[in-house]
Amino acid sequence: MGGIFSSGYRLADQSYDHNIRLNALLNLSFEINKNHRIGIKQLYTHMGSTNAIIRNGATGDAASDGSGLYSGQYVRQFILSNAYRGIYTTQLSGAHKLFENTQVNWVAGYTKSRYDDPDQRYRTLKADTAHYYNDSSLVEPLPGTISGIYRGRRYFSLPEEIKTAGLDLVQPLSIANTHFTLKGGLFIEDKKRNFEYRQLGYMPDTAIGMHITETYGKNNSYNARNTLKAGYLAIEIPVTPHLKVYGGLRIEDNTQELHTYTWQTTGTVNDGRIDLLRKNTSRLPSLNINYTFNDKNLVRAAYSKTLNRPEFREISTFYYMDMMTYRLAYGNENLKIQTDIDNYDLRFEHYPGTGEMLTAGIFYKHFKNPVEFYYYAGTSGYNNFQWNNAVSATSYGAEIELMLGMARYFNGGSTLSTILQKMSVLFNTAYIHSRVDLGNRAGIQDKDRALYGQSPFLVNAALNYTDDTRGLKLNANYNVIGKRLTAVGNLVSPNIYEMPRHSLDFSFSKQIGKMFEVKGGVQNILNTRYRQIQTAEDIKKIADKTDNTIQGDNIYQSNYTGATVSLGVGLKL
Repeated sequence: MGGIFSSGYRLADQSYDHNIRLNALLNLSFEINKNHRIGIKQLYTHMGSTNAIIRNGATGDAASDGSGLYSGQYVRQFILSNAYRGIYTTQLSGAHKLFENTQVNWVAGYTKSRYDDPDQRYRTLKADTAHYYNDSSLVEPLPGTISGIYRGRRYFSLPEEIKTAGLDLVQPLSIANTHFTLKGGLFIEDKKRNFEYRQLGYMPDTAIGMHITETYGKNNSYNARNTLKAGYLAIEIPVTPHLKVYGGLRIEDNTQELHTYTWQTTGTVNDGRIDLLRKNTSRLPSLNINYTFNDKNLVRAAYSKTLNRPEFREISTFYYMDMMTYRLAYGNENLKIQTDIDNYDLRFEHYPGTGEMLTAGIFYKHFKNPVEFYYYAGTSGYNNFQWNNAVSATSYGAEIELMLGMARYFNGGSTLSTILQKMSVLFNTAYIHSRVDLGNRAGIQDKDRALYGQSPFLVNAALNYTDDTRGLKLNANYNVIGKRLTAVGNLVSPNIYEMPRHSLDFSFSKQIGKMFEVKGGVQNILNTRYRQIQTAEDIKKIADKTDNTIQGDNIYQSNYTGATVSLGVGLKL
């Protein structure tokens, strides 16, 4: 884990992880008759993870960040976390054909999830670097207040509940000699979340040595709810045998609520209650024009208006020290209600054979009020961050996608041809150029840069082998994305970038009889190092353009996550 320039953290972690996952899936379908069908889907996922970290290193001249660590110290830290994640989803759906040509589909769903980290423990030893000779010189600091860095325990609880319901109607119509299809539907989603965080600390006591006390801020918990009501109406018109137009309008009425308290401890806002009630109605039009040359080639032009809304975590005032990354992340109750996105696409599609596809296209997107992750200018820390809005952003680029089955190209009877006939290749690549407009934030932020989280390129490739007679499937997947911005810098702290990382995964499944299936695989085979850096160019902009002592990039954070091997057995009833 690196720090800021040469004066921040220089810490090395040894991390030990143990994960247990349990999945259960049940799908049932009832066909009442040829016009009526009802289905039910059940999914349960349970994952327990234990993580232990032993951290060693030194802090530089400017490491003070509100965490409790200061300059000129040697640090040893122990962190133990035992977390649980669980999710249960059930969905009841129906498909009905009425009056010969009217199609009605409906769905009702319920999801309950929970995250608990019931006893995260941490302890820190330190010594002045000038006086550190061996482990015997390490001492445990005696804090005057509870610190997120010294000895303590933390408790997280985050249950969430989602209820959904939807109805879709498809009605073919004819007027004179014109045939078209009318589509409409309704959708409702109700999401509730309750979050609670508690922190205990060990404080010095002259009578008994140590006593346990709790720091409690009202901002340590929040209750949130999001209610979405939506409806759409669309029409599909075959203008000519080759030209088809699809257009529609979706209207969303959304209410987002969050109840908590401000985190500030001084001033007139001390202990101030925050009750967010954010209502908005959005109109989202779409238009899709297809021109088909023949049964293998077509051109598609499309426009759509979409949106993204902030997550509860992003608009809550809760903040805490992430022991894994040493970051303090602050929510922002002043985030805009939503990010509006205008999407334009032009694409050529070629279908050479069954299950095969080759597409090439260009695209353009415009974002209004995109959410980004900034160094928090309102604090003195080097590792403090907050979500905020840029004024706007644009991205444009091109992409190519390929999906080919080998059976059409290898039709011989040799062993090699037989193997190749059961293989397929998938490939996707894209180039993206993005730029952001910060408005009045341009004075303290880098104004000539890419959009937060947007890579300039991506490459995905997959090689699949399927032998239905043996019930055998083999898959190899490769992925890489370009350098992307993970935290936006300011006048004193450079941008943080995640560097490209090559990923290779392998998975298999084998049917055994009619009821059992064995699944397994290896993820992250290459185990490429994960790196976040601050570039030498950005550092020089802040330090001094004539500073020749800055020779290279600063490694902000770096680690190897290791390969993961999985093996499981599935039962089909």
